Formats: sequence, structure tokens, C-alpha cells
Amino acid sequence: MVGLLVVIGIIALIQHVYTLPMVRQGQNVRQQAQQLAGQDQTGMRHTESITFSPAGDGRRFQGLKVDTVVAGGPMNAHFGLLPGDVVTGIVGMPDLGFISGDDPDTAAALVLEAYQRSQSLIVERPGVGKIELPRDAGKYSVQQQPLTATAPANSPAPANPQPQSAGPGERVPTFIDRLQGAGGE
Repeated sequence: MVGLLVVIGIIALIQHVYTLPMVRQGQNVRQQAQQLAGQDQTGMRHTESITFSPAGDGRRFQGLKVDTVVAGGPMNAHFGLLPGDVVTGIVGMPDLGFISGDDPDTAAALVLEAYQRSQSLIVERPGVGKIELPRDAGKYSVQQQPLTATAPANSPAPANPQPQSAGPGERVPTFIDRLQGAGGE
């Protein structure tokens, strides 16, 4: 009888020391795999949780303005993005306009990929200024971050307008032009 209790105790100890940490590690790996696939825990795709539009002065692309973001969706929950935020960069990379060749569609793809790669975004937030997300998402009170996020209207994919064209006689700089200019500085 005592031997049976000892065996049960050893089994419980093995489960506590070995099995429980493995289950926790498996849950972490599952979350990472979901993020790499562009999904949150509910299965919502990150592309379905946000819409962007180009931000700029009409001549120069300055970033992507967040038009809508699903409250609690992948892009809101992970980064803390809010409607009105302007994504201007990805931490560790050059300016978003530069790396995208001033193309809003390419910029949107890079921002969506940043979710999958667990990268941080550089964002201009109205009334706050430049912040890094997700690092700075919790630094502002609810009064400073009114969550008016909404679901995209009848469109699961982000609506990213075509890049603005140059006026008559103006030439739109290409990505190659920008690279050549960066090399000469």
C-alpha cells in the first residue's frame, strides 16, 4: 500500500516538473505560430482587422493612416493601433516611405508583415506624438487613447488606394532614385 502511494507521488512529481512546463511551452509555441500565420487566438486574420489610407502632403508619402481597426482584433490587440494613428516606420528599418518606394500598397504589406514578425512600429499618434508600438501602447491612459475602433465595412481586405500620381511636368521619384540619392549623401 505504501509502495502504491510512493509510485503515485512520483508520477505526480514527474507531471509537475516535466509535463506542466511542456504544456505551457506548447501554448507559447501555438501563439507564436498563430501570429506568424497572421491570426489571433480567435482565428481572425490581421488583414481583416485594419484598413489604411496614405498619409502625406500630396507630394510625399509620409506613412499610413489607420482608418479603421477592429477593437480587440489582431492589429489593435498586438500593437495598440487606433484610428487616426499614422504608421511612419518599422523599428530597425529606414523610413516607411523609403523602403516602400512611396507605394502605399507596399507600405501596407510591410506593416502587416511586421505583425507576423513581431516587429515594432513607429507611429505618430494625434495629441501624443511619435511613439513605438507595442512598447508604448500601455503608457497612455484611456483618456489619451479613446478606443473608437470599428470593424471594416463589408470588406475583409484592407482598402489601400493607389499611389498619387505626379502633376503635369513632375516626375515621381522611384525606389531606385531614392537608393541612388542615399548612396551619394
